[in-house]
Amino acid sequence: MGPLESTIDIDLDPQHVFAYMTDPVRFPEWQRDVVAVRMADGATGTPGDRFTTTRWIGRGQRTLTQEITEIDFEAVGLAAALLPLVRRQASKVAPLSYRNLKEMLESGAARDRE
Repeated sequence: MGPLESTIDIDLDPQHVFAYMTDPVRFPEWQRDVVAVRMADGATGTPGDRFTTTRWIGRGQRTLTQEITEIDFEAVGLAAALLPLVRRQASKVAPLSYRNLKEMLESGAARDRE
């Protein structure tokens, strides 16, 4: 299955947008399905760091451990089995999350929380 691709124009500096949207701690602010994020002890948000994300998948909450990478991810173990479900869910909620991201960043609400 190929990558999920979406495009949205946000009227801000690309570096600011990228930094905000790739910061796992900020995911609950703009991703409707994310309930909580917890960085692993000592994690600074750089490649190799791990974090757990609790999000709504289907009708229940699931907590998954993720690792920050520079390129693509590979699902292993239970995550590999859940990947088709996660991809279906992401294709539905991603456009809503991106609209939330755009509104927050362009309105200044995200900067107010920094």
